[in-house]
Amino acid sequence: MWYGSKVKNMDSFWEKYFSVYDILNKVYPYQDLLSDLIGDADIKVGERILDAGSGTGNLAIKLKQYSVNLVCVDNQVAAVNLHKVKDSTANVQIHNLTERLPFDDNYFDKIFCNNTFYTIEKQKRYQLVDEFYRVLKPGGALIISDPKVGFRPLKIYLRHIRDSVTKRGFAATVYDLFRMIIPTIQMFYYNAQIKKRDQTGRYNFIDNAEHERYFIKGMFELVAKKKTYAGEAILSKFIKTNYKWFKKNREILFVDINGKTKTGRITVKIPDSSFELSEMFRIRYEAYLRKKYIQPREDKLDTDYHDPLECVYFVAILEQKIIGSSRILFGRKLPIEKDYFEFSEPDALARIPQEAKTEIGRIVSFRPNYAIDLPPHLVLLILFYSMSVYGKGAGFIAGYGAIKETVKNKLEKFSFPIHPIENTKTIFDVSKTTDPLVSFFNNPNDPVCAVYYIRDELLSYFDELFGHIKPFNKEDIKFSVVTH
Repeated sequence: MWYGSKVKNMDSFWEKYFSVYDILNKVYPYQDLLSDLIGDADIKVGERILDAGSGTGNLAIKLKQYSVNLVCVDNQVAAVNLHKVKDSTANVQIHNLTERLPFDDNYFDKIFCNNTFYTIEKQKRYQLVDEFYRVLKPGGALIISDPKVGFRPLKIYLRHIRDSVTKRGFAATVYDLFRMIIPTIQMFYYNAQIKKRDQTGRYNFIDNAEHERYFIKGMFELVAKKKTYAGEAILSKFIKTNYKWFKKNREILFVDINGKTKTGRITVKIPDSSFELSEMFRIRYEAYLRKKYIQPREDKLDTDYHDPLECVYFVAILEQKIIGSSRILFGRKLPIEKDYFEFSEPDALARIPQEAKTEIGRIVSFRPNYAIDLPPHLVLLILFYSMSVYGKGAGFIAGYGAIKETVKNKLEKFSFPIHPIENTKTIFDVSKTTDPLVSFFNNPNDPVCAVYYIRDELLSYFDELFGHIKPFNKEDIKFSVVTH
């Protein structure tokens, strides 16, 4: 399970270590560790799972009980051989985790990495994080555990004695301790060697925030963390986010405006500070209040979903001021399908996986105090274009929207490629909802309709549109669009 390269004869050390390693199967805190790893995983039958650094197969054997498609990798021949002795049908490969993983992109539903990451040389850890990201499906889970800084094997041993006396009685505990005394002494010796190597910098036990530093920077989202193994290990669960491409391209669209007396640039980006996010909610609230879409609120904010696992916001900025915003939802059954309308899925979307669908919404533009008279629909179209560009980078193919019929009619005048969904039934319950946009959905004089879009149709439309700029003909203004 060692993945460094600085220490001589490490293969020999690990061969001896693994020869007594399975004594841990009789140790209660180790059993708790394996149970914690699996218990936090929400494993489903048939899922593809990678056990990275599988050692002698103790975790893998438990995972197979869930009828999953399990693949194991470890770079220690001694450990792999012991694994195969215990499970002759094990799909286990000899592979070094500091090298590219031999699997396709988006292949696994879950990855487990137990007592392994800390052995990776620090300069190679980000490479492994990137590989985990590459082979894990969007929304897939990574469950990882490592010994913490100050690792104390004696504490684990004493916790085992306490738990054994409680569960099996004093006499049985003493009998087992006597039988286990030789391999226990050996394990203490090998653990002392591992601790020594940690102190000299050859290994690196994990501090309380170290998993986050590596994996959040690698575009994973931390969803759970706790101590396990008698408090001597840190267990973290991460989810692969859908927008690594977008994180690398936070500013995805620019529109340069050139007038006779003033020039400027509209930038569309994801809000990258709590201030920008709060300002977006505030301005959006004011716009909806003026249109009587919402009731007055004490906090004066139109807050909604802002979980990065389910949502991405866009803001259009001009002269450091937000002049428009929009939102994409993804990664689950979308509100338009379950909360607002009842309809048969259009044929064009039925063939598309759920994870490749989005819902666009909260599209608002604000009249900026700017020397150039911007056409009122320009910002809205720029936001639509930005979401299309983002969708291409993030792997989204199509999606839904709920828009006012008056807006739909205006877009149709521009031959905008959105498609009405036929035979919809409104299921939005005005009497029970707490949705702040209740008035938006409850105005018979200006009804809301359900539509769908295809990403590539939008991109083709905008390529043509911004090539000719026909909707923006003003003698004193010229527009040019730049995408990342």
